[in-house]
Amino acid sequence: AKASSLPLHLVFFSYLALVLLPIYFKAVHRMVLLLCWALVTVFTIAGLGWAQLRPQGYLVLLIIVVLLSIYEQERNKLCGFLEQRKQAVSEKKKVKEKSKDIETKLNLALVHQILPPKVAEAIKSGQPVLPESFEEVTIFFSDVEGFTTICAQVTPIQVVHMLNDLYTVMDYCTSLFPLYKVETIGDAYMLVGGLPTRDPKHAQHIADFALLVRSAVQAVKSPIDGSPIRIRIGLHSGPVMAGVVGNLMPRYCLFGDTVNTASRMESNGTAGLIHCSAKTAQILLAAGRHQVTKRGDIEVKGKGIMTTYWLDAAMPHNEHSNGQAIARVETTVDNMLAHSPREGEDSFVEDTAYSRYRKLTGCSTPGPDNNPTSPLVAAPSSSKLNSKQKTVSFDATSVQSEGSA
Repeated sequence: AKASSLPLHLVFFSYLALVLLPIYFKAVHRMVLLLCWALVTVFTIAGLGWAQLRPQGYLVLLIIVVLLSIYEQERNKLCGFLEQRKQAVSEKKKVKEKSKDIETKLNLALVHQILPPKVAEAIKSGQPVLPESFEEVTIFFSDVEGFTTICAQVTPIQVVHMLNDLYTVMDYCTSLFPLYKVETIGDAYMLVGGLPTRDPKHAQHIADFALLVRSAVQAVKSPIDGSPIRIRIGLHSGPVMAGVVGNLMPRYCLFGDTVNTASRMESNGTAGLIHCSAKTAQILLAAGRHQVTKRGDIEVKGKGIMTTYWLDAAMPHNEHSNGQAIARVETTVDNMLAHSPREGEDSFVEDTAYSRYRKLTGCSTPGPDNNPTSPLVAAPSSSKLNSKQKTVSFDATSVQSEGSA
């Protein structure tokens, strides 16, 4: 009779709780579950033996309370572990996405360094890039006087250092104007104004660039005797055809007789002077911002007799390449090259033209906003330079007002 008074319904509910609670909490270690089953079984058997004491109901309730506390403790531990794992996976995913984003930006920046932005975007979107005709552009060619002699008398790494300094200076000057750097071959530097974005002031911008470069490159020293290097410069204006050629390493190239003539102006020029064709001189004289002197008639290979000119200087009111502008650029260039290590080849790896230009201008990554083909506002702001590192101010509004005048 006493045995029949055992609260079997409480025992039933305790076993039912053992089945439902793990499902509810979704986090119970199986060893803890086995222990709970063992405890409930032991206490139930003991309760059946002690039926006359009638403590089974209270005992079962106590067991259920203990089990609930064990479940809650294990659930908290496991939930904490799962939360840590979730955070770790989330952080890892964020790092991977950030790395992918950085890689994408670097790839895009590299493409924009090789090709004009609008051409790069067309290739990226899968659109065909058709050749484009430009009615009038101005092409700049330059090379180093005595470069063959320098290569024969110094080590290759010294030549690389010299060219790196030279192109660092010229790239900096390029970034001050809406010009496009076509390519460099050895010591030759090719630049064009008026494409890929058409610009009616292409000849003026090229002339300003040439005047700045002629003075700025004197900061680059010859590895033979430490004397300033001198470059020959040639300018010519005319029509060209531009397009992307090649698949393995596509390049944006210019074609036409204008390219050949500009190259002839450079090769028939004199180191330290800016040699230009009659067409370029005519455009510059019409603009009234530069001083041009007639050289006379010369024999040009493949062209016959041509009347050519010297670009001497900028007019005093031309704030982009007058004496004050040249002095500011020379100061900036001196500061750029002063931080160039020359201990050995390993130091050169860390001292690239781009890294020094980036440190100077504060540009993080190259792209459409920090690109030589960008609008005039792409010139580095003087607020990003040190107090000793000033640059030529190239204000778009002033240029527009001059053009309208």
